[in-house]
Amino acid sequence: MPPRRGRSRRSTEGSRAPDSDEDVHRVDDVTRRMGEMELVLARFQRTNPPNFVAIEGGARAEAWLVQMEELFDTLEYAPEKRLKLAVLQLWDDAQRWWRELTVGVLKLRRKTPENTAALHRKLEADGQLKGKRQLKSGKGERIEI
Repeated sequence: MPPRRGRSRRSTEGSRAPDSDEDVHRVDDVTRRMGEMELVLARFQRTNPPNFVAIEGGARAEAWLVQMEELFDTLEYAPEKRLKLAVLQLWDDAQRWWRELTVGVLKLRRKTPENTAALHRKLEADGQLKGKRQLKSGKGERIEI
């Protein structure tokens, strides 16, 4: 029979005390932040926010966006909380689109002209970007995006 794990008491001589002030402050800080976000999320969910599915079309998307902005203005949420909460309301194709977009942005975080041009082409293909711009590539050539 294999030995049991997690039940033995080992001596931690030479290591820092488990209840050091630094550890206590870290735990308190994390707990406070988690508690704040839980309260924000609970308050937001009580408002019965609308969900958005990408297949609903442009007019419905605009109406959803206006409704979400009014809700956030009423609740007086900071921009970073607004984004996190709005993303929770995306469903199906809209949620997939957001994930693809954010993964693409993270991959393209290195701000080279080629990466920026690729991101702009993706946004333009999705109908998110209007107008054209030019960037200079690392090789000195102009890239139209």
